[in-house]
Amino acid sequence: MLHPLKMVKTPLLIAFAITMLLFIPTFGQNIKLDTIKIVQNENIVIDSNTENIKESQVTSMSKWGYGINIFFGYGSFNQNLQNNFKNYPLCALSFDFEYKKLLSLNFGINYGAHKTKEDITFKNGIWKKNSKARTDIVEVLIGAIILDNKKFKIVPFAGIAHISINARKPSMYDFELNPDYSEQFRLDNSACVLGLTLNLKKNRPDISVPGPHGGMVKYEVYFKLKYAYYMPKFESKYPNFEGNIHSLSIGLGGIHKRVKSLQ
Repeated sequence: MLHPLKMVKTPLLIAFAITMLLFIPTFGQNIKLDTIKIVQNENIVIDSNTENIKESQVTSMSKWGYGINIFFGYGSFNQNLQNNFKNYPLCALSFDFEYKKLLSLNFGINYGAHKTKEDITFKNGIWKKNSKARTDIVEVLIGAIILDNKKFKIVPFAGIAHISINARKPSMYDFELNPDYSEQFRLDNSACVLGLTLNLKKNRPDISVPGPHGGMVKYEVYFKLKYAYYMPKFESKYPNFEGNIHSLSIGLGGIHKRVKSLQ
């Protein structure tokens, strides 16, 4: 049976293409005559050209928004993990849900490729120096939106994750003594997560446009900076593997909400 973290191998290029199709069309778009502008914190609509209020087009914003992000960045170990494994480049995919301008819920998958820094001794064998390794992280995060204006959004977050460090494309030449290396040479445990995201908005989040399935939607397209600190406590299961993980990444993505007419 495949380990759940094998899902990390899902092609991220497909996710990137989906992100482009959903959000890139809003970059630099020309606002047409029938485009409407949502006045922040109010349920009225004004013409984007004349700035006159259109009383007949009173609207209501959906309380929930959802979107997708793709990230590239760098992960680093500390303490004993730093002595055993090299730091790594990472890629990640996340799905975001927002409630009003209060809460953010995130489901993410992270993948990093690296190598062992020295020979690592397990009970039944040795994982050799410079062998290929991987770090997989599946996480659920909840954040509080403490700032959200036309240019920036800041969200501190906390959450839980499952972290696995194991062999990447394992070979018999990477190990000594133990033939069943695929099962024995692995670190995995649950982890607490703390961090912060900063969104740098690239479009006009107060502008709504026709949605892909009809109706009007409000897009928020951004670059996202994300810092996360993972605390897996591997030492509770694997002696001499104390350490945590720092992660810094930059991503592209967005959130969109439906705009409903009350007329």
